[in-house]
Amino acid sequence: MLVSGGNVAHFVCFLAARAAKADWDVRTCVGRGAGRRLCVYGSAEMHTWIQKAADMSGLGIDAIRWIPIGADLRMDVDALRQQIVSDTAAGDLPFLVVGTAGSVSTGVVDQLRDISAVCKEHGVWFHVDGAYGGFAATLPQAPDDLRALSLADSVAVDPHKWLYAPLEACCALVRDVEALRATCGYHSPYYHFSQHALNYVDLGPEASPRFVMCLLTCARQSASPPRKPTWMRSIARWWIDCSAEARRSSRICYSTVVMSGARAS
Repeated sequence: MLVSGGNVAHFVCFLAARAAKADWDVRTCVGRGAGRRLCVYGSAEMHTWIQKAADMSGLGIDAIRWIPIGADLRMDVDALRQQIVSDTAAGDLPFLVVGTAGSVSTGVVDQLRDISAVCKEHGVWFHVDGAYGGFAATLPQAPDDLRALSLADSVAVDPHKWLYAPLEACCALVRDVEALRATCGYHSPYYHFSQHALNYVDLGPEASPRFVMCLLTCARQSASPPRKPTWMRSIARWWIDCSAEARRSSRICYSTVVMSGARAS
């Protein structure tokens, strides 16, 4: 679903996860159900949208569990698992884990495949912040960790970062459209639409699609076979070359980048 900004795309996915995983009606009572508190998980490399979402949704930022990162700046998956187990034992309800596919600070990609496995093990919604690196997953040289964003329940991507689209062109990808309807679908008398039709007003906080949808469609066509996204491959190649140079330099502290482990082609 196209929305007006990256934060809004994340908010949509956050709220869909909350509605899908809470075992009480969070649209009636957002706080606690039977004394259970909703918990969300992510690393210190996350973008600040997570604080805004926790705050504006009524959960409060103390619902966020900050998971430690390793020397490579990626989320410690074992620590994530332990925190989920601990919160569950305390009577809280883990509902959302956020993995990063290209962090703002360093371009780091979390171990998305392993995080997905933890989420499936514990019945937690898996969201991927792909604002910076999400589109790179479509490239043949993308590493496995990045391609694993396909396992997510939801992904937020920013076409303006890779597709040269207008700044307000952002997208929320949610695997289960019914989760969006359960979050944003309200049927007032002045909306005479079938519940099962694809009505934009039922899927997100914004009631009308923007003209930017047309511009994104044009960009998508230019990036689809038989036309190859050569500019995306060029950017990826540049990242790989920069990564190699950083490894060789004695003046640069190398950690990781979004295309780390990728093959140049």
